[in-house]
Amino acid sequence: MKNRKILLVIMLGLAARIFLLPLPGTEDMRTNQLWGARVLERGVSRVYIYEDRDYLAKGFLLWHGLPFHSAHVEYQTELGKLDHVPNCPPLSIYAFALSAALARQVQGGRLKEGGFLNACFNLLPVLCALATALILWSFVGREKLGEAWPVLAAFWLNPVMLFHTPILGYVDAVFAVVGFGSLVALYRRRYTSSVIFAALSCMIKPQGVLILPVIFLTLWLERDRELLRRSILIFGLFVLLPFIPFIATGRALAAVRGTLQVVHVGFLSAQQANFWWLVSWVLPAVSRGSFAALLDPVSMMPVAGLPRWLSFGFRGLSLLLCAGFVAVTLLYLRKELARGNRLAIFWAGALYIYGYTMLALYPLENHLYAFFVYVLPLLVLSDRVFSKLYWGLSAVFALNLFLFDAFGRGTEGAANALRFTLGFDLTVALSALNLLLFVSIVLAPGWHFPATQRGDPRGGSVPTEPPSHPPAAAAGIGGTA
Repeated sequence: MKNRKILLVIMLGLAARIFLLPLPGTEDMRTNQLWGARVLERGVSRVYIYEDRDYLAKGFLLWHGLPFHSAHVEYQTELGKLDHVPNCPPLSIYAFALSAALARQVQGGRLKEGGFLNACFNLLPVLCALATALILWSFVGREKLGEAWPVLAAFWLNPVMLFHTPILGYVDAVFAVVGFGSLVALYRRRYTSSVIFAALSCMIKPQGVLILPVIFLTLWLERDRELLRRSILIFGLFVLLPFIPFIATGRALAAVRGTLQVVHVGFLSAQQANFWWLVSWVLPAVSRGSFAALLDPVSMMPVAGLPRWLSFGFRGLSLLLCAGFVAVTLLYLRKELARGNRLAIFWAGALYIYGYTMLALYPLENHLYAFFVYVLPLLVLSDRVFSKLYWGLSAVFALNLFLFDAFGRGTEGAANALRFTLGFDLTVALSALNLLLFVSIVLAPGWHFPATQRGDPRGGSVPTEPPSHPPAAAAGIGGTA
């Protein structure tokens, strides 16, 4: 009976996603299609446009204080003009090229805009979301955490998950499933698999690095230097592998720059209703000395437009807040791991995604997605705190996506109509709600880490390692891939 419920959930969610595959998504999908088209036309090594010698020449001029000219990028592809360098890692580029190649093959050797091309680009994220559901089903059943089908439904049939992918055409599901696989492998002490998956996740999307503190703290606590050294080497090797075509053609610096562009965005908040969006709301009113300015629409505030000391101060404060959040989370995680509670690994990974979207200057409206993946194994525990946070953040996430993206290209007017329907910018209220949920976690005892223990954490029971996972020394520490 339980398996029938699970299969029904999977089939319903899959049918809905197949029906929605042809939707055009946001402008991000359009950009991904242009990058895929360029790879097919010019080869993967040319997708980042520049060569190493261009960056070396620029570095030489900067070092000697000489002026240099930055050329404007504009190339024609089958699908239109490409006017900027990709800002994603190589594995994402390979995925876009694969989607474009599939579309071109079926469309008779030429790319054509429309529903089929959109479906080809939505296909991989949908398959990765399905893989997430299947990994969850297997994990919950194997670890005997509880009934799998309600948690599976909470993810697979969650309207905001459908809204994110494929309605809006975002690709976060690809890196998130690989990151989820890394955390599952880490829980099971399959350390080689964990670091390989983590490296691949980073090379799909830079947000993959957010689970690295969880992984390497867990490795450190095994007290095995050889294991740690080997894991670092394996991680480095799998980070390097996707860059080989670019290294071989003298374009590695361009690929690295494209990968790292996301770590320096020029706005306090980029369409993410978070703490910094509230700062962007308040600053104009403070600078003009007028409370009336608080009723104005909130816009993305360029950091470069602020006084130099203020720009530096905001970047420094963001870095300090993020570093402090990482440190405290690791302290709580270490305490739980010392008690044998490895389920805390998933909460730490989810927290880092949420903390990043709240405290960093760089997240976009779609970057919270991985939280809803990493926290899934905890939804079956007896404590309801994770379910409340899950559904509360689902509502926040859905509104955040809609207020900035509506239903994708051509529907932005619907978002603006709702955003200002009450005479003030609703993104302010949404940011306040988001901040309230975040603060509720920070003020909770142990940041809810005790709730990750099996059974009722308030009963004082100390969790034991599941029988399927013998102590590290007996299992041969480090595991196998």
